[in-house]
Amino acid sequence: MTVRDDPVAKGQLIPRARWRFVDSGTVGLDGGFEPGRIYDVVYRSADPRVLGRGLAGVRDLVSFMKYDTSGENPMPGLRSAIGWGVSQSGRFLRHFLYQGFNEDEQGRRVFDGVFDQVGGAGRGSFNHRFGQASRDALQHFNILFPVDLFPFTDGPSTDPESGLTDSLLGRTERTGTAPKVFHLLTNSEYFNRAGSLVHTDPTGTKDADLPANTRVYMIASAPHGPGPLPPASNRGGGMVGRAALNPLNYSAAVRALFRALDRWVAEDVPPPPSAYPRIADGTLTPPTRAGWPAVPGFALPQQPLRAFHLNFGPDWSKGIVGVEPPEIGKAFVVSVPAVDEDGNVRAGIRLPDIAVPLATHAGWNYRDASIGAPDRLAGEIGSYIPFARTKADRDRAGDPRLSIAERYRSRDEYVGKFAAAALDLVKQGYLLDEDVVDLLKHAVEHYNWAAGIKN
Repeated sequence: MTVRDDPVAKGQLIPRARWRFVDSGTVGLDGGFEPGRIYDVVYRSADPRVLGRGLAGVRDLVSFMKYDTSGENPMPGLRSAIGWGVSQSGRFLRHFLYQGFNEDEQGRRVFDGVFDQVGGAGRGSFNHRFGQASRDALQHFNILFPVDLFPFTDGPSTDPESGLTDSLLGRTERTGTAPKVFHLLTNSEYFNRAGSLVHTDPTGTKDADLPANTRVYMIASAPHGPGPLPPASNRGGGMVGRAALNPLNYSAAVRALFRALDRWVAEDVPPPPSAYPRIADGTLTPPTRAGWPAVPGFALPQQPLRAFHLNFGPDWSKGIVGVEPPEIGKAFVVSVPAVDEDGNVRAGIRLPDIAVPLATHAGWNYRDASIGAPDRLAGEIGSYIPFARTKADRDRAGDPRLSIAERYRSRDEYVGKFAAAALDLVKQGYLLDEDVVDLLKHAVEHYNWAAGIKN
């Protein structure tokens, strides 16, 4: 057992007599564990499960449903298949594609479309000895697991450290089994999942070229998963954040994009253009240049989660870990989306809550002091920083962001602007007509809460 305070520092060895295995999943330490410190336990084990069976099983099941004509197929006539994964299952699909499982044993395409939702730049522990599939590599938790590893982009890129050229879709392109792919990112993935590497080169100095069969979409200022409205903290959860959770719900955009992918796969109808921050136009930048306003009590994180070159040993390409913890090499360069004068992200799909804002929404949140390391990020949860209700309120607080009363003369004006923003996104293909009514109901609810209206 070792303990350290910085994610990449060398751990201090804890004498073996001070700690013990309590049961198969719990470790105890004399005197207890200190909040916010990083403890690692490394031990020799035996009899690993064959985790790669999950990848092969998905491949074979989908292939059977598409191609079997024996009469045993419960879905005869199935012409196309779309894989949709959210977070861990999004990383699973990225891993599935990278390792060539989209080709079945007869050389045929398995998934015709893949929707990787909030998987970020990661893959995961889905096909190596003693892998733990749920490990997702956060800034101050689940550190140094094999998640954010080169390559990150769908098209070919070259790692300047190793000289290796590779891509997420390389094997599928070589076998003619590449699907049409959507990558959906939120603001959270840029701070907690090395998200910028999905669409930049490994040096972080230029935008990557997207293959013709790839689209990348970023939901501006959204969290990995939305919090409640009215906004509240997650003080009952295990990863406690300092700010209230970001309630920005982007499920309506997901529905529109999924329909677009379905039509692209089934009817070859082109989907809406990619929408994400870019280095070339200044909407993807280092944190120091992101343009964060001087919001009292809140600062933009200057060190998002970094993806490192990790050495797991000479047999890692075979799925065998020989060096644990891994040797840490040079970090890849990650960037973050630039923000406007309110702290909301400038690029990507700006939902009406961002185009017509009542608050600053962010995909990051600092750890609460109660769980230690308050200068580090609290996993993949977001933040909600409301605007002052009046100019007098914001003057007292020293808040540079305009108040609600300075922006909107009434609730009707706010809802009208919200509706116009929603209809514009419908026109562009990022929202569906049938979702606008529910979005307007949300707008009224949000405004009433933010402005302190009781009815």
